[in-house]
Amino acid sequence: MLFQGGDTDHEGMPYETSIPASTAFDRRRDVLLAYEMNGRDLPTDHGYPLRVVVPGTVGARQVKWLRRIVLSRDESQSFWQQKDYKMLNPSTSWDTADLSQVMSINAA
Repeated sequence: MLFQGGDTDHEGMPYETSIPASTAFDRRRDVLLAYEMNGRDLPTDHGYPLRVVVPGTVGARQVKWLRRIVLSRDESQSFWQQKDYKMLNPSTSWDTADLSQVMSINAA
C-alpha cells in the first residue's frame, strides 16, 4: 500500500512510501487515517489535514499531509523507499551499497 504526502523530495517529487498490504489489513493493527489530535483538527506540523499512523512501524511510514493512497503489489519506487531508510550493517558504505538489494526499514 503506497501513501503519497504533500511534501516533496530533493528533486521535487512527492514524498511517497509504502507498507506491506499485510500490515495495512491486519485486524490486530490499528492503521489510522488521522484528521484530529486530542479532539481538535490535526495541527499543520503534524500533517493536517490527514496523516497515516501505522503503529509499530518506523516514523518514515507515517506520511503527513496525505494526498493519495494506492493499492499496489510493489513497494514504492520513491527516493525515500528505495534510497533512504534502509537497514545497512554499520560497516557497509552507503557509497558502494546496492540499495536495491537492501531491505527497507519498516518495524520501529
